[in-house]
Amino acid sequence: MKSKASISVLITLILCCFFPRFVLAETVLEKIKRTGELNAGVRKDAIPFCYVNNKGKWTGYSVDLIYLIHKS
Repeated sequence: MKSKASISVLITLILCCFFPRFVLAETVLEKIKRTGELNAGVRKDAIPFCYVNNKGKWTGYSVDLIYLIHKS
C-alpha cells in the first residue's frame, strides 16, 4: 500500500514539473487598455497623503498623484 502511494506522488510530481499550468491573467496595463479605467484607492485619514478637507473635497499628495496619472 505504501509503494502505491509513493508511486502516485512521484507521478504527480513528474506531471507537475513537465506540464505546468500557465496563468492567463491580464496585467494591470492590459486591463486599463481594455476597460479604459484606472482604479485607485486612498484612505480618508492619512494626512498629508490623503484626507477630506472642510469642504468635503479629497485632497493630499496621493490624490494629486492620482490626478496626474489620470491626465497622462
